[in-house]
Amino acid sequence: MMTQVLQQKVSRRRPAVSRPRPAFVYSPRRPGAALAWRRLQRHILRALGRMALPLVRALKSVPRPGGKPKSGMPRKMILPDTLKGAAAGALVLVVFSCIAAGIAPLLRRSTLSLSLPEETLEASVLNAFLEGPAPQEEGFQTPAGAGEFRSLSVRNHSIRSGETISGIAGKAGLALDTVISFNHIQNALKIPAGTQLKLPDRNGILYTVKRGDSLFSIAKAYSITTNAIADANNLESSTIHAGQELFIPGARMQQHELKKILGELFINPAAAGRLTSRFGTRPDPFTRVPRFHNGIDLAAKEGSPILAAMAGKVVKVGVHATYGRYIIVSHAGGYQSWYAHLRKPLVEQGRSVEQGQLIGEMGNTGYSTGPHLHFSIFKDGSPVDPLKFLQ
Repeated sequence: MMTQVLQQKVSRRRPAVSRPRPAFVYSPRRPGAALAWRRLQRHILRALGRMALPLVRALKSVPRPGGKPKSGMPRKMILPDTLKGAAAGALVLVVFSCIAAGIAPLLRRSTLSLSLPEETLEASVLNAFLEGPAPQEEGFQTPAGAGEFRSLSVRNHSIRSGETISGIAGKAGLALDTVISFNHIQNALKIPAGTQLKLPDRNGILYTVKRGDSLFSIAKAYSITTNAIADANNLESSTIHAGQELFIPGARMQQHELKKILGELFINPAAAGRLTSRFGTRPDPFTRVPRFHNGIDLAAKEGSPILAAMAGKVVKVGVHATYGRYIIVSHAGGYQSWYAHLRKPLVEQGRSVEQGQLIGEMGNTGYSTGPHLHFSIFKDGSPVDPLKFLQ
């Protein structure tokens, strides 16, 4: 009997209206944060309801054109009630704004996170207060604090008689390629006394920005961060342009470029030989007709050692009607070296060789007037004067 009465009482209750409730996730260290927010939300919703009720009543009592108020209220009572409702609504909005402004910093510091329906008014207001900082531009991180590197500092040094680039770099505590790159030196063997050098306060190289480069791609190529480049060059943004020079901290020059500047890119392949013919147009030794000579001739005793002028890979070992037995070695940087008129090659095709390694013996094979080595250097497929590369 008691069970039936309870069931009847329960059945007479007005069913609760289902409303979307915000999901709260909070840290146990702040147990009162979620409860405080629920109370604040209920208070705001009640205030909004109290604000809307007088306005709705006042609007209902406004007479239609040519008609009378449905409630029978005097016309003079409509305006005061409307003004009261508007004033109450404005007051509630001001209070709500103050509360939201005070609670926003607390929400940012706490571990409380909200998941509200995006279509509700509360969600749009809260998103405005809880919106995070604007995302940074891709590939560039604004330095925080002092940054990874301080701004680059440069001092001047005048070369004195007897000084060398390597000696100056050693005294300054810098790598040799740092001084060479920073001063755009193309030939370290021909720098006169009195030349002004710029010495940076750290190791690195100068990089000239190419079309299509970005700060992110340059940093990735040298395995450093964009912050390091930005700090060293005092960059205020990631915008760079073609032709701009950037100092890349800690970067090093490629070995073949450094050796070229130092005059060590190629060594003399026949140290015992004497120069008998230069690069360029010359009379043919048999017909005396002018012809282009794409290398130099070094004459010595037959069987004299022939050395690899630069480290690389042997790409061809063959025989030619004019050049006799020959070897072609491919090098880094688009270079190739050619050794002709050999008596005997001492390396196999496809093998790697080191600079100064024995690769053959001087001979008199092919179109030749006597034992000598025909030595050529090619850059990207075009012959260049070997004497400009030899020490």
